[in-house]
Amino acid sequence: MSKSWTQNKNGIDYLSSLITMIYALMLISFSIVIELSPTWSIEDSIYEMIYCFWMYGVGSLFIIFTYAFMLYPQWWNSIIIALAKRGLISNLNKYVIAEVGHNGEGCGTLYLRLGAVLFGCLSIVLFGLETFLCVNEVNCQSRFVIEDCLLITFVALQMHFIFCNTKMSVTSSRWGCKFGFMHLVAVNLWTWIRYVISKQENKTEKKRRHVVLLEALSEALSHLQSNHNSPSSSSLENHTLSWSRSTNEKIKTILAKLPSELVDLISNNNSIVLTNASEITKHTNSSRQLISSQKLGDTASILTTCLVEYALIGAAVMFVLWKSVDSQDNRSLQRLKRKSQMRIDCKSTSAGIFLGIFVLIATFIAIGINAVNSKEKVDSVPLSTAIFFLVVYTTCIGGTLIALIRMRKMQYKESATGEFVDQILMIVGMFAEFLYCGCQIDLFLIGRALMQPFIFIVFIIRYVQVVTQSAFILLSFRLTVENRREERRM
Repeated sequence: MSKSWTQNKNGIDYLSSLITMIYALMLISFSIVIELSPTWSIEDSIYEMIYCFWMYGVGSLFIIFTYAFMLYPQWWNSIIIALAKRGLISNLNKYVIAEVGHNGEGCGTLYLRLGAVLFGCLSIVLFGLETFLCVNEVNCQSRFVIEDCLLITFVALQMHFIFCNTKMSVTSSRWGCKFGFMHLVAVNLWTWIRYVISKQENKTEKKRRHVVLLEALSEALSHLQSNHNSPSSSSLENHTLSWSRSTNEKIKTILAKLPSELVDLISNNNSIVLTNASEITKHTNSSRQLISSQKLGDTASILTTCLVEYALIGAAVMFVLWKSVDSQDNRSLQRLKRKSQMRIDCKSTSAGIFLGIFVLIATFIAIGINAVNSKEKVDSVPLSTAIFFLVVYTTCIGGTLIALIRMRKMQYKESATGEFVDQILMIVGMFAEFLYCGCQIDLFLIGRALMQPFIFIVFIIRYVQVVTQSAFILLSFRLTVENRREERRM
């Protein structure tokens, strides 16, 4: 007689996976509502603080739980043994916790984990600066400082967990681990959504302020020219022209040279336009605006990008760990200690590594040349940049084809669960590249009268490079070398 599903272990495991997945989807959907709804945009909203405590607090507590009761339970076992010696506990085996091993398949390569550490450290730097700047602000709210401290704690704990314990074999507390891993997936995706929106709002606000100052200068200039009362109208036009070609740092210098009556007009017009702009954007949740984005400029933008990348890696790793909990039943339960030493053999890849370093150096040089030429308004900037891109893309395509030829004698293998996170990130990145290439081609078709046809060729070559490189990486996930003789022949 067959058992009912409630007595089947696989059925119970499926139920736990289903419940935890629904829980994560609820958190993710609610996070999207929070970031887009005006209800949560109030600066002193206690509801957002409670939600932040739940997300980051529970996530940090779960990671601490895995360290204290699964990875390093010696302290607990010492207490149980001491109580047993005093006769307070009769059944010792009932309370002693077995340390879990590191014989799982793992989640991601070493480079992925190193990337998580790098992005995690830069994220901590971002919110360390954010905490410092917020404390020094006159209107600093304590809840922002608390949220930043919670996020720093969560990022530090998860960063260490991803680097050291992705091969952890879950042999106990399966329901709790599934709940915790899915909670971490939701936390990372919420962080990703939150600061992607915040970064985009900062860009929009920066563009809006440039437009506001330009309109204010134009209106003030036309007002003074209509009255013909300004003795320095010609110099005023020169100031306006130089401002339109300068960066944000030059605005203060220009305004300092303008007549006081023009500055007053600019201030009045600026306040009116900014008020109208705030009316447009007040219906979005902008309470979580980074102070560092206003103080540090592009540096804060780079650090925010690192936080976004870290959250995406964290979500993918935790999803794979959640997915691998049930698959560990068929694996040997022999406990293996985590490797404390790592060795990377680069003797066969030294030429490629240094070639990549030289390409990176050339890239930085090209960026510097492009920045200088852009400031000097050199007309050949788009063409020279396109030529450099064409050389880099062609080199990448050639290297990919050579690698495919060299790897033609490798053997095919089945995909492992631990490689799933690499495939997820690869597919997401590939989709983003396809979208970007499509937008480039569309922009060329719109403004083709102002662009050279050579630039369109570069866009097509980039599309080919993305396709070949993505196909090569996804194929290499399934290729392996079974013996040393074949490895030497390659």
